[in-house]
Amino acid sequence: MGKKKYILPAVLGGCALLCMAGIFLASSQNIGQSNALSGSLADAILGHQPDAVRQTANYLLRKAAHFSSYALLAALLTLIQLPFSTRPGTKWLSAFLCSGFYAALDEWHQTFVPGRTGSLRDVAIDLCGAALGAGLVLFIVSIRKKRKHDRQERS
Repeated sequence: MGKKKYILPAVLGGCALLCMAGIFLASSQNIGQSNALSGSLADAILGHQPDAVRQTANYLLRKAAHFSSYALLAALLTLIQLPFSTRPGTKWLSAFLCSGFYAALDEWHQTFVPGRTGSLRDVAIDLCGAALGAGLVLFIVSIRKKRKHDRQERS
């Protein structure tokens, strides 16, 4: 396999770094910028609604962004490891822990942004996303391996 074994993990590593940069940039927005972005998205989805509905949608969109960003990051970190011979549990755990460490750093970073605070609840949401992202990749990979094995047995 040689050098080709390392090309895809290198590309995925670049994608993971871009994902981390996107998370960092989103966290660098002050509270007004951040609320304006999620609020305008809520308005685009819901149209004109009472303030209580808009605020709830805004909150849910913000938490969905946390969840999905870290699901993507953990999925990429898991995919990077696929060509290498480690157990699936080890791949999941390392992607989960790296994502969790970055989530904690990101929340700490937010304490330096005007109007923003760090939140353990957001870290927990990030960890849930990371667990799902890494687990989903490994689940899909195991299904593909099983199908490949079944095809080879039938041949």
